Amino acid sequence: EVLAEEAEVRKRADAVRARKEEIEMSRDVTVEDLTKGLLNYRYTGLNFVKGERGALKFKFTKIDREDPSRPFTFTLSMDENGNYELSDVNPRLDQYKTDPVLDGLNKDRQNGFNYFVVGMRKLFKEIIQ
Repeated sequence: EVLAEEAEVRKRADAVRARKEEIEMSRDVTVEDLTKGLLNYRYTGLNFVKGERGALKFKFTKIDREDPSRPFTFTLSMDENGNYELSDVNPRLDQYKTDPVLDGLNKDRQNGFNYFVVGMRKLFKEIIQ
């Protein structure tokens, strides 16, 4: 009985140790990813602020070589079903082009955010060329 109890305590301790290592590893990746992300955002001229009801307002600059300070903006929010939706796109982009980028974000919430932001920037670049 004592041996069984001791084995159970060891098993729980091993699980806690494994979880601690997992958390520490994810923390390191997160800090590194955030650092890379911040540098990329500065390079691309991306800025975002929290809008009403949890929406995010994005603003790109450094897209138009003729006018690097020209803003390219959009708002990302969630609908009542928990899906991301796009609004206030300026300058206007064709919905048939933005829908695939937005669908990618809604399908892959873990990794889709970067794809979405890069995709939106590319769409803005297309309209000035």
